[in-house]
Amino acid sequence: MTVTDVFILDTSGYPYLARCYGGIACKANPDHSLLTAFFAALSAFANELNQNHLENVIFDELGLVFEQEDDIIVVVGVEEEKSLDSERPLAKKIKATFLKNDLFKNFDNEESLIVQIDELVDKHAMGDIKPLVTKRRRNFFNRLKSIFS
Repeated sequence: MTVTDVFILDTSGYPYLARCYGGIACKANPDHSLLTAFFAALSAFANELNQNHLENVIFDELGLVFEQEDDIIVVVGVEEEKSLDSERPLAKKIKATFLKNDLFKNFDNEESLIVQIDELVDKHAMGDIKPLVTKRRRNFFNRLKSIFS
């Protein structure tokens, strides 16, 4: 999975933050107010159909993961849409980070928020390397043990 874009907006479509990680949406539409209005409209449409929330939107080459709490919507764009549920934890972490920073109340935290979100996306892209490190460490110790036994 490759995260391409991250959008944070309110339910009226007002964009709080849009980050491009090489995604189609950012390259094609540098005016993010159009995209965020579209995302807000999709979310509102789900509400009109008596749905609790919108989860995913899938296009042929792009998947969108929606995570909403109160009036805040986080949209994570993903190139490979085969298993968008694996991107949901990232969307939840971004939402929690945004709400914790109160960016919509205090615009002085924007730079800090951008750094935190970039770190979350980078960490998510790397995956969990702990099992790999543990396995390599175990092999190293086993080799040492065999040399000295």
